[in-house]
Amino acid sequence: MDVFVFYLAKYWANDDNVRKALHIRQGNIGKWRRCFDGNYKSEIVSSFEYHLNLSAKGFRSLIYNGDHDPIISFMATQARIRNLNYTILDDWRPWLVQGQVAGYTKTYSNQMTFATVKGAGHIAPEYESEECFSMFSRWKSNKPLYQLTAASGSNTVHYLPGFQGPLPFHLQTGYVGVGEEQSEDEQVFYYFVKSQNNPHRDPLLLWLSGGPACSSFSGLIFEIGPIAFKVEEYKGSLPNLTLRPHAWTKVSSIIFADLPVGTGFSYSKSLSSPQPSDWKLIHQAHRFLRKWLIDHPEFLSNEVYIGGDSYSGIPVPVLAQEISNGNEEGIQPWINIQGYVLGNALTTNTETENYMIPFLHGMGIISDELYTSFYDHCVEDKKNVVCSKVIEYLNKLILGLNLYNILDPKCEAPREVSREKIQLFPPTSMDHTLPPLSCRKYVYHLAKYWANDENVQKALHIRKGSIGKWRRCFDGKYKSEIVNSFEFHLNVSAKGFRSLIYNGDHDPVISFMATQAWIRNLNYTILDDWRPWLVQGQVAGYTRTYSNQMTFATVKGAGHIAPEYKSEECFAMFSRWISDKPL
Repeated sequence: MDVFVFYLAKYWANDDNVRKALHIRQGNIGKWRRCFDGNYKSEIVSSFEYHLNLSAKGFRSLIYNGDHDPIISFMATQARIRNLNYTILDDWRPWLVQGQVAGYTKTYSNQMTFATVKGAGHIAPEYESEECFSMFSRWKSNKPLYQLTAASGSNTVHYLPGFQGPLPFHLQTGYVGVGEEQSEDEQVFYYFVKSQNNPHRDPLLLWLSGGPACSSFSGLIFEIGPIAFKVEEYKGSLPNLTLRPHAWTKVSSIIFADLPVGTGFSYSKSLSSPQPSDWKLIHQAHRFLRKWLIDHPEFLSNEVYIGGDSYSGIPVPVLAQEISNGNEEGIQPWINIQGYVLGNALTTNTETENYMIPFLHGMGIISDELYTSFYDHCVEDKKNVVCSKVIEYLNKLILGLNLYNILDPKCEAPREVSREKIQLFPPTSMDHTLPPLSCRKYVYHLAKYWANDENVQKALHIRKGSIGKWRRCFDGKYKSEIVNSFEFHLNVSAKGFRSLIYNGDHDPVISFMATQAWIRNLNYTILDDWRPWLVQGQVAGYTRTYSNQMTFATVKGAGHIAPEYKSEECFAMFSRWISDKPL
């Protein structure tokens, strides 16, 4: 750096008009000098121990060196850092500005980042201003200095066909590449709704719908998002949308992701797309969230939760553990994950199957005698003659029931209790016949017409030709690899994660009795025992809190996907829990 500017500073700072503009008190100094020219007493021999002390308190630090300074060289700085004995989280790699190498960086445990600035001398910003600005702004925003592949593009949606006027909330859609080894072949589509309260402070929720392999469009439109279909007879025109008054986006920002790839609007560029499976969903979701946060750095410091229902009870706790492990391994960007939310969640097939019969008995659907016969003859061996007759009679009793909510009308093909195994998740129906308007699944058919409309896809910024016909759920073969998620609940609770586990109390498929059974097996201490929780002065369900920060709740009168049945109550439950208030 040319020292000529130091001389310019002397003439400028000693000018009367400059001093007046800077509000310098007259007569308080004589001639301005850039540096004190008297004797300075150096009393602290080394600041090494202070680095140790402050890092132990959780302080972040950025240590940088111009790499052409021989007085305090990057080699000397590295030597002192090595003596701190911090674990290296992310080893030596280049960091870029405008596609060019601007230096090299290394990150350590205790939240220390070291960087060199290529071509800079002793006071690095004097030599490489743009590079130093990029370095500081990335570090300050909790982003890694080195460039990661960010999301593949996002668009704000102001209008949606079927909704009158501009959207009164912030909706963004986009794609993120989640292929292995930096491949962009697998493209995940997402809907992002920013919190309608305080997006800078409110939690960020990643929502995964069940199925398995159903689009989180379900969560957006049918469950917890800010819009829903108007339930009106379909006559060939585009279905209409309306606002949902009890959307969870009133207290949190939510990403509704079409995972795994092959679901909803997500797609693969490869002709040989891999079969969707539990582990593929988990790995894709993990890569998706980190890359999404790179593209949305304003949410890096927000608390993050993972949510889902039904089959999502399998991948959600596993994903929470994988994210936590990734943080510990130093994978960037760091995710501020705090816990997870699960509704009527599959956890272990054993509990789910074992408690369907007691649930039906408790609801007055199975007689005392049939209940006793089932346990006398079918528990250990379902292939004996007496058990066959018991199950045959049982099938007749439940033939007219909706097994996702026994209070709802029957609107689908009969499901039987198998002699070998109760079929919990039958293949997605491809029936194109509209059910009666009174049936809850009528809106699923409206979704099919709406999402396949050309103007809708244009408004959502769907890439032309990326998929054929939109389907809410993947209709191919899905590979279920994880038998149960029980151990993952144990693992992540040991890390201090919070969890809200809730059940609609009229769902026999994954009943509240089944959920309570696997929670009991966690052996957590009960902190606050069974009691009602209220909405508008009325009992909305019952709740219990455990050690390891787990809250369990029933939702009175709700079925398998509780928010579809009891929107106001589920919003009250979630908003209290996410705010750390008792239900």
